[in-house]
Amino acid sequence: MPFEPEPGSKISYIGACIRKTTGSADNAWRNSIRPGKKIIYSSMGSQAMSFKTDCLFFFRKVIDIMRSPVMDGFHLVLAVSAELDAIGEWPALPQSVTILHWAPQMEILQEASVAVIHGGFGTVKECIFHGVPMVVLPLGRDQPWNARLVEQRKLGISGRLKDVSESHLIDLITHVLNDPAIRENIGNMQRYFRDEEQEQAGVPIVESLLERNTR
Repeated sequence: MPFEPEPGSKISYIGACIRKTTGSADNAWRNSIRPGKKIIYSSMGSQAMSFKTDCLFFFRKVIDIMRSPVMDGFHLVLAVSAELDAIGEWPALPQSVTILHWAPQMEILQEASVAVIHGGFGTVKECIFHGVPMVVLPLGRDQPWNARLVEQRKLGISGRLKDVSESHLIDLITHVLNDPAIRENIGNMQRYFRDEEQEQAGVPIVESLLERNTR
């Protein structure tokens, strides 16, 4: 259901407001992915340094699961900031892991099968727009609330990052990929987002506000 402001509110609902591209023509991330592999995209967002210890713990876990035979059909594209990468002390990476210091997120989500994310609102919306089910492991700020919404709407599943083990992380990813209700709901919400973006309801609202403020 769309957001409905209170009567008389100064808040206006203008749609999903999705950026269509990250503005990068760099497709080098694709070169390391063997044909037929399902892509797991993972990122802890642009503020990961604020949660350094938790993020380093998670990055090691998500890299390690790619050593499991259960994950043979997958390739992990992991966004790690240069600052965190410099102190990460990663073990030798499996061939099924690509680490990026800057990820063209929108382009990767177009091809991803599942996203393991922190639950930032922008990333959640972009996953919905591309129909990518989510495993949400919130760090802080608005992310726990966003994680609850994702789970309530059956667009994915949430967990506690500090408690996640390798086997539990594999179970979360497998659950999201195989749950028919999640597949159905993410598809329905994707269509809703795309219809809203096509309608561009926010354009006349923004234009009227700009006109009012310039009088």
